[in-house]
Amino acid sequence: MNGRLVLVVGSQCDAANLELSVLPRAAHELAEVLVRPELGGCTPALPTGPTVIDPTAAELDDAIVASIRQAHDEQATLFLVFIGHGGFEDDDFYLLAKDSSAADSRQAVLVGQRVKELLRRYSNLDGLVMLIDACHSGLAAEAAGREWLAPMRRSRRRFELLTATDEGPAFGACLTRSLARMIRTGVPAVGERLHCADLKTHVDDSCQYQVAVHLAYDGSREVLRSDAGLWLAVNAALAWRSSPLADTSAMAQVERLVEHYEPTRACDVVHELVRDGVRCVVVTGPAGSGKSATVATLVDPRRDVGVHASVFLTGATTAEQVAVELARQLGAHGLGFAEASARYWNEELPDRWPHVDALEVHVLGPLQHITERVRLVIDGTDTQDPITRDALLTSLARVTTEPELAHVQLVITGDKAGDHLPSAHVVTLDRPDAPALARYAELRGLPTHHVANVVTLSGGSWLSARLITDGLLATTTSLSAAGPTPSEFDDVYRAYLRRAGLLRRDEQAEQLRAVLAVLLAAGIGPVLPFTVLLAAVRDSFGHGAVGPLRDLLLRLDAVVVRGRAGTPDEHVGIAERAFADFLRQDRDTAVDEQAGHRALASVAAEMPSDYAIAALHRHLWAVGQRAEAVEQVDAHESAIPLENRTRWSVIAAAAGDELGARDVLTLRARARVATWTAKSGDPETALPVLREVLEQAVAVLGPQHVDVLSLRNNVAFWTGYTGDWPAAGRMFAELADECAAHLGPEHPETLSARHHMALAAANVPDVPEALRGFREVLGLRERVIGPDHVDTLRSRHNILYWEAETEHPPPVASRWSRLVDDLVHSVGPDHPETLTARYHQALFSAKRGEVSAALAEFHALLPDCERVLGPWHPDTHQIMVQLDFWSGRPDERPR
Repeated sequence: MNGRLVLVVGSQCDAANLELSVLPRAAHELAEVLVRPELGGCTPALPTGPTVIDPTAAELDDAIVASIRQAHDEQATLFLVFIGHGGFEDDDFYLLAKDSSAADSRQAVLVGQRVKELLRRYSNLDGLVMLIDACHSGLAAEAAGREWLAPMRRSRRRFELLTATDEGPAFGACLTRSLARMIRTGVPAVGERLHCADLKTHVDDSCQYQVAVHLAYDGSREVLRSDAGLWLAVNAALAWRSSPLADTSAMAQVERLVEHYEPTRACDVVHELVRDGVRCVVVTGPAGSGKSATVATLVDPRRDVGVHASVFLTGATTAEQVAVELARQLGAHGLGFAEASARYWNEELPDRWPHVDALEVHVLGPLQHITERVRLVIDGTDTQDPITRDALLTSLARVTTEPELAHVQLVITGDKAGDHLPSAHVVTLDRPDAPALARYAELRGLPTHHVANVVTLSGGSWLSARLITDGLLATTTSLSAAGPTPSEFDDVYRAYLRRAGLLRRDEQAEQLRAVLAVLLAAGIGPVLPFTVLLAAVRDSFGHGAVGPLRDLLLRLDAVVVRGRAGTPDEHVGIAERAFADFLRQDRDTAVDEQAGHRALASVAAEMPSDYAIAALHRHLWAVGQRAEAVEQVDAHESAIPLENRTRWSVIAAAAGDELGARDVLTLRARARVATWTAKSGDPETALPVLREVLEQAVAVLGPQHVDVLSLRNNVAFWTGYTGDWPAAGRMFAELADECAAHLGPEHPETLSARHHMALAAANVPDVPEALRGFREVLGLRERVIGPDHVDTLRSRHNILYWEAETEHPPPVASRWSRLVDDLVHSVGPDHPETLTARYHQALFSAKRGEVSAALAEFHALLPDCERVLGPWHPDTHQIMVQLDFWSGRPDERPR
């Protein structure tokens, strides 16, 4: 799936009496750029390589058959290129091979008929792009329109055809050489990926004595636009490769937003403020006024504005993902950001942890150590839930107030942003006026009477103007004719979906509904991995549905955005919130968002981990699997305590609104919020909340319920961490007695209370009593839950730790090694308990005088902690501190 195959045929024809001196060099040069991973990213369609030179007619036919069959087998896109001589009889066009003596299907390839036959037989290819560089090759476009459309429509596959000329001659393989040059050097004026439709004009400029012909088909009809996934190559132009958004899904959003966009005066004002160095600019305005398009012009690689990092938020974007992406982009510039990050993490973060959020850890903290001007663009804060949005804006407010961040310039969109950034310069956009809409329609190529329709019917919305214009271009056979009447566009979205086929009563309409339901559930923007979409709608399409699904996405092109289209990492989503709102409200379209959530929840096992972490709990919650949603959030904790507090605050608010304040899940979520508040360095604030939740839980569940007893355990634990370990010890002792009475003396909750009672004793400190308690619990846990359970191993860990701290001689190294081995076997090498045990093993090796062994253990542990926790995590930093402390010290084994 998602493969890209290429076959380039370069062929002389002995009977043509005209040797093409550019062959075979031109064929090899085009094949070379198409197979380069950083450009065309194709693999050869044939085992012998990407090129076939001077084949006989039979060999040419065999090569075409084999390449189409391979694309069918792999569900891949095929790029089929022919460079050589073309022949025609009447309206039939032939590819002439080395031994072809006439334009005859027994001696040459009748391309229209032959490809039609093969498409009928091998219909499972993802897409077909054919380039023909031969005289009279425009006749191939006519043949394609005549011969290929029926089989492509039945199999619902997309294809594109680009020919060197119309019915006239082609000279010197100019099409091929121009394409190879443009792929190698890039074309700054077009998009991040080069498509046939984009390159046709540039080919015509390069090959002035011939006119290229382009044909594109979306699986049901001829279309004007290239499919986003049928790109020839990545644009190698420096402006695109050096963009902070290069090769990200967000780049597709930027390209879509700026395509045909007519900048308004407000847009110009934003650019002036940025150039003037205004510290913070907030762009606000009603839906459809062009907020996102305005800031997209700042990061468009075709403009040299100098933005260093940008994100386009969606409802499925976590704050941590925002911070990591901004940091990734900042690190790609010559700002010394990596060095600044390391300095902040090592010198300042350990003292500030755990009071920092993800934006502080990854972006704002490191930026304090950079003096150059840095420009950040953040779009779409209104798409976030209020709790996440407010946390993000509160953190960003530091950019406008702290002297250490005076060199950071922020441009941000959202109607609530100004409330959190009071010193910002606010630019309020109005809906586009008639002149701006008219300029847009004229730029798209509509004549005056259609321009008036766009202005009248769009309602001051850029998206509506785009949909109306697309409809006029798609349904009007002659732009000089009257075309559709205004009444046909009274409901812009419904008219668009009618053209896409959604309002029909057939299988294809149901497939469209299934796709839109899943995309609606996923959120706005290119947030959903194509692989997850495919899995979620597979029942509607059947297996092997890659091609048909992409065909439908092309037909929804104006309302769907596809990031990194045609690659294994393709992401898709609904482009505009206004369209999503329409789907939720319109009964005629019958798009069931709940069905989309159910489909996504059902394919959880096939979701990439990053998407599952960000979104799976939303899908589970939406379909009523709320307990599973809570477990999902529990299972994917962030390494940053404040981020966990924010995520649980969102869950607690949703549970309170939907289930009520006394529901068990609401109480559980509120307890998680309090726990992460405590872990964020504020147990004093957390304890009153935990006590309040405990009181409500007792009223709802009763004093002996296991959840109530677990809450009491939490209250006692954080009482100890506020400094009152004696009181915590008494609370644990009382709890252990009640758990034993109501749950049994060997119940896990009873053993947990006894374990913490020992921990409290260790912190009093009364280590002998603590060790006695830990050892008693260990024996019970080994018998009740087994020697491999993580709680049992945690008891062993505590015994070893406190023995090493207080007893002489300390535990022998083999006991630590056995504990680590057992943890790796039971919970895995990346579990926090395993990493902590490895740290303590190394530390106590050093304290025993085995410094060389300890240093080796620290060195082995460091990359694992960097990978699992992050290079910024305090535990990672502590390992570096230990390495620095013990390096150069001699082994001092006890005598």
